[in-house]
Amino acid sequence: CIVEYIFGNYDSAADKIQERWIMEKECCRTSMYYGSTDFYDCLICVAMARKSEKEKWVTLAKSARSKVKEFATFGENNCDHKCLLVQAEILDVEGNAEDASSSYDAAIDAAEKSGFVNEQAIASERAGDFYLRHGNTRSSHYYDKARNLYHQWGALAKADHLYKSTPS
Repeated sequence: CIVEYIFGNYDSAADKIQERWIMEKECCRTSMYYGSTDFYDCLICVAMARKSEKEKWVTLAKSARSKVKEFATFGENNCDHKCLLVQAEILDVEGNAEDASSSYDAAIDAAEKSGFVNEQAIASERAGDFYLRHGNTRSSHYYDKARNLYHQWGALAKADHLYKSTPS
């Protein structure tokens, strides 16, 4: 579901996480990858909240965010940027653009400081989406940064996808 999310296939990503949740319930165990699973679950839920059933998806996103915060207590450097990005996304979907804006920048800075180029790229792209939705020309700065970071990370197909699907 991570690849689906990164390439903007949110419906497919949401279907996959819901299938995983059912499987985890039936198996009485969860997938735990140091907060990454919950991080992407949260991002997918927020993306779905922008499309439909906002209240349902925001509730699910907040639940996933609380799990990401739990992991942050074990390794702030590994999770701080994740917490900041999911916070920004939830603030945005709830209509708090001012706080969301500063949270996106904080997430990008924290990911860079911790050396998570891949998640710095995702945070930059989400910031670009945020500014584009709000009609702000700063979106192109964040999309350019995201493309460069995806390229640096080695995700050339994603860098190309972003180049073709976003304004310059």
